[in-house]
Amino acid sequence: MASSSSSSRPVFLLERYLLLPLLLSIVACLVLFTILWIAPEILLKLLQAFQAHKITLSELLQLLALQLPSVVVQSFPIATLVGCVFTVRRFSHEFELTALQALGISFPQIVIRVLALGTILAGFLFFVQNVWLPWAGPQLQELYSQKDIRKPPNQSFVLPITSEQSVNKSGLPQLDELLSVGNLQATTVKDVVLLKFYPVDMGNTAKAGASHTSTVQRVIQAEKGIYASNNTLILKQALVAEFASDGTLASQRILPKEILTFPAETEKLLKFRATNPELLTLHQLEQYQALVERYSLPQAYEWLKARIMERYLDPIALLLLLIVGLLLGQEPPRKRTAKPFTFAAVVLFAYLVAQPLALQLSYLGELSGWLAGAIPLGALLALLLLITWLKPSSR
Repeated sequence: MASSSSSSRPVFLLERYLLLPLLLSIVACLVLFTILWIAPEILLKLLQAFQAHKITLSELLQLLALQLPSVVVQSFPIATLVGCVFTVRRFSHEFELTALQALGISFPQIVIRVLALGTILAGFLFFVQNVWLPWAGPQLQELYSQKDIRKPPNQSFVLPITSEQSVNKSGLPQLDELLSVGNLQATTVKDVVLLKFYPVDMGNTAKAGASHTSTVQRVIQAEKGIYASNNTLILKQALVAEFASDGTLASQRILPKEILTFPAETEKLLKFRATNPELLTLHQLEQYQALVERYSLPQAYEWLKARIMERYLDPIALLLLLIVGLLLGQEPPRKRTAKPFTFAAVVLFAYLVAQPLALQLSYLGELSGWLAGAIPLGALLALLLLITWLKPSSR
C-alpha cells in the first residue's frame, strides 16, 4: 500500500506543478482580453445609454453579462495561446523545464498532460458555443431592441421563402425571394422588411409573354411591424408595389396594414434568416442546413456546411494552439527575446483571418463547405509542423 501511494504522489505533484500555473495564466489572459474586447465599444455604448437614462444600472450589468459569451468565444483561442506561451517561457527561464528533463520527463510526456487540460478547455469552448451563447444571444438582442440601443446584426446573403399561393405544375411550392427581414425573435420588428413575391408560376413562359399580369412581381416594404405567434407578420404603413413582366410599374399604394401569413417551414427559414448564426446551436445549424438543402440554395448550403464544420473543429484547434504554445515558449534559460510572442501573433493572425476568408470562399462557390470549414484547422496544423521542424529540441 505504501509503495502504490508513493508512486502515485509524484504523478499528482507533476500534473499540479505543470497544469495549475498554465490554467491560471490562461484564465488571466481570458479575463484581460475580455475586458479589452468589451471596454472600447460595448461598454462605452452601454454607458452612453445609461447616461441617457435608457437603461438602469442593473440592466447595464445584465447586458454586460449577456455579452460575455460572444466575447469569450472570440478571445478564448487568443488567451489559450498567449497564456501557454507565457507559462512555458517562464518555466524555461527559471530552469524548471531543464529540471524536468533531468528527472527523465520528456517533452511528449509534458504534451500529454497539457492536452489533458486542453480537453477540458475544449469542452468549455464547446459549451459556450452551443449552450451559453445561444441562450444569452437572443436575450441580448431582445434587450437591445427594447431599449433601442442598436439593431441586431443582419445577414449578408439572400434566402428564399415559399408562398402557399404560388404552386407550380408539379404541385410543389414556387420559390419566392426574401431580400431582408427584421428580427423575428422579437415581437416588434423595427428593421425594414422587404419581401419580394412571385404569386404565379414563373416557369410558364408562354402565358407570361401573352399577359403582363401573369408575371406580376409584388414587393412589400415597411419600417415597422409586429410578428405574431401564428406564422403571421403584420406590417404597418406598408408600401406595396407591383411590376409587370417587362419591369414596368403596374401599381403602387400605401396600406395602413399588410398581413403576411407564412407556412410553418417558411417561418422556420425566416427565423433562421433573422438570427445571427453564431447564436445557433449545432443542432439548429444542421436544421437550417436541411431547410436550405430542401430549397436548393447551393451558396447558402455550402456556407452553412462550412459553419458546421468549423464548429466541430474549433475544440480541436484549441488543442493545436496549446501544442503551438508549448513549442514557442521553449527558450534557452538565459536568452530572453520577443520571438515567442511574435510567432504567436503570426499564428493567431493566420488562424483568425482564415476563418472569415474560408466562409467567404464557400459562399462564393469557390470551395466546398467541408473543405472551407477545415481551412483554419489546416492552417494551424501547417504552422505547427513548421514550428516543430524549426525547434529540433522538441522532437
